[in-house]
Amino acid sequence: CVWGVEGNPHLTPSLLALQQQLRTEGFNATLLTDTLAWHSEGKLDFRLDWRDPSSGLASSVMPDHPDVEHNASRFVSVRSLDLGLLLRSARDMVGDTGYVIVKMDIEGAEYPVLRQLVGT
Repeated sequence: CVWGVEGNPHLTPSLLALQQQLRTEGFNATLLTDTLAWHSEGKLDFRLDWRDPSSGLASSVMPDHPDVEHNASRFVSVRSLDLGLLLRSARDMVGDTGYVIVKMDIEGAEYPVLRQLVGT
């Protein structure tokens, strides 16, 4: 089973193609696009680096993220997903003997998300 979460809308077409490829190869794959891992459900302003207009690869929900040169007019509103709920669902799916492997690169939001995960 493969789950992915990505907020950058520039990556949506390639991720949907990857999801289809994985499913064709027999994987249970769900890639949630235009969605960010967060500590609660809702909507977030996702800031895209104005220096990279074609892909917006440098991006963050954190207004003070040091790697992103922010422009107040360069953001998109995306859905936020409670990562704790997603991980609990994954744990329930794999049971006591399975593994849940997490790789996080959530554009500077790791600390708020980890604080919530540790508290649950």
